[in-house]
Amino acid sequence: MLSVLLLILSIILSSFAEIFSNKNRYRYNVEKVLERKIQKVQNYFIQFEEATDDQTPKIISSIKNESMILLKYSNDSLVFWSSNSIPINDFLDRDTFKDRIVNLYNSYYYTEISGNDSITYVGLINLVNRYPYENEFLHSGFNSSFKLPGNTDIGFDPDYGFPVYDNRNTYLFSIIVPKQEKGKGPQSIIATMFLFAGLILLGYYIFLLIFYRVKKEAGNNDLPQVYHDFKSPTISLHQQHLSRL
Repeated sequence: MLSVLLLILSIILSSFAEIFSNKNRYRYNVEKVLERKIQKVQNYFIQFEEATDDQTPKIISSIKNESMILLKYSNDSLVFWSSNSIPINDFLDRDTFKDRIVNLYNSYYYTEISGNDSITYVGLINLVNRYPYENEFLHSGFNSSFKLPGNTDIGFDPDYGFPVYDNRNTYLFSIIVPKQEKGKGPQSIIATMFLFAGLILLGYYIFLLIFYRVKKEAGNNDLPQVYHDFKSPTISLHQQHLSRL
């Protein structure tokens, strides 16, 4: 019974480990964080449109804290940007953001667009930075909000690395994790231990069943002799008692 329970636990933990293995864990984390950021960007579009002049600085501060950039276009002209973290010039037109993932200078951004023909809002969500050098202020790798290992990079081959998809199951990019960070998670190791323990116990129970079955069959064949050997002393003692009488 215990072996069956351990085997069931190993199967459950193996399934759990598959869902939350490194591959799926990284992908799950990034997709969830990105989805949350997209929702925030959409809320910022609405807030910025309805904000008064006094409220605008607070919204801009919140956008910066989220490692985002908000751009506003009137017709084809850029009329507002929330950050100077990327160089803003006349060449940064709306067509720059027609792709979901854009590379601007040293960083990759996810783009979210809302508006109409006259007014367009563009939200840029920082994904990963690639700096030619690093210091206490500049660090290459994915944005810290995605909680990925250091030096994790971005790629665009769905067959290489850990692919990331949007909520419509459209491929966006891949997570390239350093080799030393890859490996089995604790769930997978525990599942393997339960599996081996279950198999050992199951094998032991099977051995006992076979052993006792063979012993029982052997016992049944020898029963008359055993019974005779067992009864003989009793009969002898009874005869001795009668003789004394």
